[in-house]
Amino acid sequence: MDTTAWDERFGWFWFNADEVFHQTQEDLERKAKEFADTGITTVINFSSTHFRLGFAPYWGEINACIGRIVKACHKYGIKVVEHHSAELVHDLNSTAGWKRLEEDLGSFTNWTSTVEDWPKIVPFLKEDPTIDGKRMLEWRQIDGRTGEPVVSVYASHCMCYNNPDYRAVYLRYVEDLIRVGVDGIMNDDVQYFGDGNACTCVHCRKKFKQQTGFDLPEPKDWSSFYRDYSNPVFLAWERFRFQSTEDFYRMIYARYEE
Repeated sequence: MDTTAWDERFGWFWFNADEVFHQTQEDLERKAKEFADTGITTVINFSSTHFRLGFAPYWGEINACIGRIVKACHKYGIKVVEHHSAELVHDLNSTAGWKRLEEDLGSFTNWTSTVEDWPKIVPFLKEDPTIDGKRMLEWRQIDGRTGEPVVSVYASHCMCYNNPDYRAVYLRYVEDLIRVGVDGIMNDDVQYFGDGNACTCVHCRKKFKQQTGFDLPEPKDWSSFYRDYSNPVFLAWERFRFQSTEDFYRMIYARYEE
């Protein structure tokens, strides 16, 4: 049996505005050496830019920073696993969403920046955010109870894995990360929110119909449908949701292997 994984020693490599915009390669190498001196063999990135889709205006700077972290860690034989949310996006049109952004940027000991350190974020998210010409707000999961976009437990938008535009944009971002040399990626938060009532977007409805022959109910009929385990349509939808997240991960993994 291969026991290599059991020999790994893990650490968190925190990075924020200071690392992205100001710290030099030498600064990051000093941090990497500190990890190496304690026996760490793999670091996992953790950043105030965790809701990465919403930081699209800074992808170039963030990825360049990750590349510098990779170079610094590899110098000391340390592997780097990039970690970010694959789908969550701050909702700056809600009070809770604003609070979440402010907390994410400055609430941790290692994260001490403010919204002002990322001046492109507010106009990007407050308007109609687009990436590669595709409108982000059209990618959101839809709650079967209301027919409205889901708000996650993080007071954020959340994206649907069956939306082809979202899949194309996110896969392109993953390819960019692979190019900077990371040893692995933790694509976090891949789940359906809405207390289990998502997703019923147009893409999910169409794909579900194609795969099962069933139609998902409209909001007015949702309460009698949801969690009726004697209903074959509900059971099929439960399987469909799991298969959708699995398919999303398999798409990403296939690109890793390429």
